[in-house]
Amino acid sequence: QCSHHLSYIPCLVICFRFEIEGAQVGWIPPHVASLLARYPDVFSPPHQGAVTLCHGLDSYEKRSEAVSHVLQALRKEPSLTCLKGWRDEKYSVMPRFSDCPLMWMERTATSLFGVKRYGVHINGYTVSDSQEVCMWLARRSHTKQTYPGLLDNMLLSRRCAFKNIKSCTAHIKVGMKKRHV
Repeated sequence: QCSHHLSYIPCLVICFRFEIEGAQVGWIPPHVASLLARYPDVFSPPHQGAVTLCHGLDSYEKRSEAVSHVLQALRKEPSLTCLKGWRDEKYSVMPRFSDCPLMWMERTATSLFGVKRYGVHINGYTVSDSQEVCMWLARRSHTKQTYPGLLDNMLLSRRCAFKNIKSCTAHIKVGMKKRHV
């Protein structure tokens, strides 16, 4: 997939830019672009290296709802295994971190569109009575759809639609015991 960090550079050559209102917000691989072509009321066919949303989708709400309906339909597509882990979690889609979101998208679909995802990642450590520093390492569940059994952050809060970074960090602190903050 184009959003995978190890294959990022080669994907720039074969993937289509995903653009909203003339701003690039992601990268769409050819196999996903061909599936999106089934929805001409929402997605314009690739043109000059980019897939765009149709001109009538001219607001945050219209874009978000139209793409959401397409993604709901694409959940039945066997080749899009990432959509099997649907979370009903809305992610903001924007060109850069500080930009206003142009739409929201289901979290599991963001990898299909190469959309940037932001969040607060926390790792922890303790200092023993003998002054030895010990780092806390988390391991993902073996039943997780993505990266099962691999090492992970101790805590994470994604920047979802309608949340800002302050609310993400507040959410993390609530989940930690006071003695560890």
